[in-house]
Amino acid sequence: MRQLRDDTHLILEGEVRVYRRERSKRWQAAFVIDGHTIRISTGKRDLAEAKEYACDTFLEYKFRHKNDLPVVTKKFSDVAKLAIVDMRKQLDAGLGRKVFADYIVCIERYLIPFFGAQFATSIDYQKIQDFYEWRRAKMGREPKASTLNTHNSAMNRVFEEAVARGFIAHKSVPLMVNRGEKRSRGSVACARTDGSMNHLSEMGSAASKICAAVFCSQVLITSGWYFVDPKDAG
Repeated sequence: MRQLRDDTHLILEGEVRVYRRERSKRWQAAFVIDGHTIRISTGKRDLAEAKEYACDTFLEYKFRHKNDLPVVTKKFSDVAKLAIVDMRKQLDAGLGRKVFADYIVCIERYLIPFFGAQFATSIDYQKIQDFYEWRRAKMGREPKASTLNTHNSAMNRVFEEAVARGFIAHKSVPLMVNRGEKRSRGSVACARTDGSMNHLSEMGSAASKICAAVFCSQVLITSGWYFVDPKDAG
């Protein structure tokens, strides 16, 4: 019989493996349903709580399979876990971007706890605003622009997974605004759905003309960019 590591535990007669990754304080779990290996983060630091969460999740997946329900649903948590698995595979193969590790932490620590039970197709503008308020309260401060860029990119990575699997149309993916950095007076923060940022002053005269045309609008979506009123950009 294979010797288990000190940070690995088997429950439910060995059907569920609860383990902890190196340099991680939170417990993970893995099990097989209908030939599919399911890996989840329990989000728990306490082993007893992690085992309970893993057991509940395993039984939920067993129920889905027994009742001919899809093992993987359109719930944000399920799509997010698929994205995490893909990023970890790429990282393990030496092909993934280093920032994937930051995306995974963000998804597990912020996105899944807030959006997890919601369907990816139901996340709209208002729910994004609610998330901003929840995150601010959780962090105890306004996040920095660099942190928001990482969070936005992590969110978009989850939605890329949803789009690739046909769970959601690309046009229905919500836009994320970065307001974590003070802007100079008169400048306008611009963000693309990949989390990249820019200023109109850096985009040339053509963009400045666009800014003048939409100055009174809070948000205008055009050519993949959206522009934020200077009063809100800071």
